[in-house]
Amino acid sequence: MNALTLYMVKANSQKRGFISRVVYHTGSKPSVQKYSMLLKEDGTTIHLLLLCSFIPKLNIKIHTKFENDPGTSENCLNIPHEKLEERLVDFVDIAFDELNGKHYKEDEDPKFFKSALTGRGPLLEGWKQTDEPIMCSYKLVQVSFEVWGLQTKVEDFIHNCIRDILLLGHRQAFVWIDEWHWMSIDDVRKYESEKQKEANRKVLQFNELTSNMDDID
Repeated sequence: MNALTLYMVKANSQKRGFISRVVYHTGSKPSVQKYSMLLKEDGTTIHLLLLCSFIPKLNIKIHTKFENDPGTSENCLNIPHEKLEERLVDFVDIAFDELNGKHYKEDEDPKFFKSALTGRGPLLEGWKQTDEPIMCSYKLVQVSFEVWGLQTKVEDFIHNCIRDILLLGHRQAFVWIDEWHWMSIDDVRKYESEKQKEANRKVLQFNELTSNMDDID
């Protein structure tokens, strides 16, 4: 992998939204693109498309919308009626759902965390009905891998992996609240830019290291 490229432009001058295109480069030339991610933010809805050039039959779509409720909206992502029968609803509880043991840290457990800046937490049994303010992240996850004999197993595996990632990520978003609660939108964009540069440096350093090891061999 050579580099991580992030393109970000204003989505609409009338709405506060951004379109990001993240490309993961692999191989010896930056022009070789193996993984591509298109992220579009449209008002309160975020659309994410993941593609893999060497597995053309694989694509992952994640649509996200945030609502100020505890998960009671029936169809805030406006899924067509004919598709609702295919939908499987999975409620993710950031406090009480079991997390993979290798990712567990007691200081990142919402059941024990209390924010110094906001006073929020810890999240106790029944927190979704009692804690305020509260916001739910609604996600429509669509996975397609149209390969005979592998489709169901691969799609189920990816769905499970995405659930694990979302559980861990949203737990961390809550327990790291003191690190981001004060940020403005400009602070967020600056942070993203810094992380992009940091990621590129690490990838390039890794490539240089592996290249030197190949030369030694």
